[in-house]
Formats: sequence, C-alpha cells, structure tokens
Amino acid sequence: MSTEPLISVIIPVYNAGALLCQSLDSLLNQTFRDWEAVCVDDGSIDGSADWLDEYAERDSRIKVVHKLNGGVSSARNCGLEHASAPYITMLDADDYFAPTALEELYSCMHDHDCDVVCCTMRKLFANGHTEVECARFRNGLHKAVPADIYRFAMRSPCCKLYKRSILNREKIRFPLGIPICEDDVFVVSYWYHVKSFYMLDKPLYNYVQSESSVLKKLGEGRLPIEGYMATLDVPLIIYRYIESNNPDEDCLKQWKTLLFKSQLHILEWMCECTPNRAEQKQLRAQGGGHVRHICENMSLFTMMNTWTKVKISRCVKAFIHRVKSVIK
Repeated sequence: MSTEPLISVIIPVYNAGALLCQSLDSLLNQTFRDWEAVCVDDGSIDGSADWLDEYAERDSRIKVVHKLNGGVSSARNCGLEHASAPYITMLDADDYFAPTALEELYSCMHDHDCDVVCCTMRKLFANGHTEVECARFRNGLHKAVPADIYRFAMRSPCCKLYKRSILNREKIRFPLGIPICEDDVFVVSYWYHVKSFYMLDKPLYNYVQSESSVLKKLGEGRLPIEGYMATLDVPLIIYRYIESNNPDEDCLKQWKTLLFKSQLHILEWMCECTPNRAEQKQLRAQGGGHVRHICENMSLFTMMNTWTKVKISRCVKAFIHRVKSVIK
C-alpha cells in the first residue's frame, strides 16, 4: 500500500443511522487499499457523528469533518475541499460499494487514461427486490460528445471516478439551495471538460432506496413551491456555465438544443409533481422565461423540429404545444 491515497471517497453524512456502518464497512472491505474516506458530518443529531469518530479511530484512512447542517451539496463541497488524492469518487452514507469497486474503477482509469470512469448500480428495495441498472453505453472506452450527456449512466455523482485536477482547475462544485437535480449541474459541468470516458458495465455501487428521500417527497407534492422553482432552474444554471466557458458556435448550439429539451422535461415533471394550479402557473411562467433565455439567438421553430426528431409521447408533444403558447 502506498503512503499517499490514490482515491478520495467523499461521504456526506446526515442522520444516516445504522446504514452508515454498512457503508463504511464496505470501504474497509475493499480489495483496493490506497484510499482515503472524507466523511462530512453535516450536523447530524442521531449519533452518526459518534459512529464516524469511532471508525476514524479504528482506521487512519478515514477522515471526519464536522460542520453545521447545510445540505448535501454543502457537505459534498466540503469533502472536495478536504480531499487529497488524484482521483475522486462519491458514496452516500446509506449506500455501499461492492468489494472490488475501487480496484476496478481505478484500473480502468489507469489503463485507459480517460477523464472519468462510470460503473452501473444495483438498486436495493425495502421488500428485498433488487434491480440492476442497464448501462447506457457498451462496455469500453468512448469519446465524449455533448449529445451523450443525458445517457451518461445516470447523472448521479456516484458510480463515477473523477480526476481531482479537472474538478479543481475548472472550479466544479455542487450548487447550493437546489433540493433536486443539483447532481446534474455537477456532472454536466464536469462532462463539458471530458474528452473520453470508460463505461464499466458492472453494478459496483449498491443504491439503497429510501422512503424518506427528498426525491420521493418531491414526487408526492410534499415540498414547498420554492423547491420546485429551484429545481426548474437547473438547465439554465448549466447553460450559463457552458456559455461562460466560451464554446464555439456549433458546440453551444448543441448544448442549447440539449438544455432546451431538458428544460421542457423538468418543467413538465415539476408541474406533474405539484397539484396546485396556482403553483403550476408560477412554474410555467418561470420555465417559459428559461426557455426563452436558452433559445436566444436561435429559432424556436428550429428547436422544436430538433426535439420532434426524438421519439416522444403524444402527451409530451401536447405539453410542448402548451409551452409554446406560454412563451409567445
């Protein structure tokens, strides 16, 4: 084992309970030994902080940072600031790795000198059912192009091994104040700087499905309207990041088309999640403004034609018609 870690594992922790031990044990059981864990206690009040300190005493590779509660994005950003290894991966405190996860991710990165490696995940449900995610690409090395971002093996920040040099050079971090899809901003911003990636078609990440997740609350209409409005901002935030990096005109046009489609998809999703008609009207007004901004200097008709080339359902086509009437 080398004296310096090769992989930093960022683990945001907030009231993780008993699942935290399973997560940390999966690290201790890795066949790959040259890692460090940066565990960020985000103001836990259930004893998780004590569990972290106990594990840190048992293994010097486990580092613990205690901070006031600021949300998962804040915790992950804190972890990134404290990471020291050349490669970064992420593990949620209620999930866990397969024993060979870090070894296989590192081998792909090392052998192929790519910018990111992605594996698949196994979803674990409370009733004992498991579901293995299908890889969005064939196993192997691929050239990265903008059109592939929304097939990029889920946009979760987990299941991936990143280069810390890219993250720091490009100042890529998680946006604060966004409850859902904040992952998209991080992953898509990183993808913009990726030249090649390796798809490892193995479920090396175990994703425990939670009944109390923010995503579930959003889908059931249990978040305040501010949460839905903030989520709606995600494509526009990504667009502004891409635009600020001064891509050439053709590249920007590709990204505009992608983010236009993403904006419509999220707008439809947010409207479906909230049953309140007044709130839906607010969402459509804000979403229409975002669409106008993303489509500036481009023909909306051209964007619609691009969108219709994708296989979409009749309900989405009808929704696009409604959006056109909103943004006229």
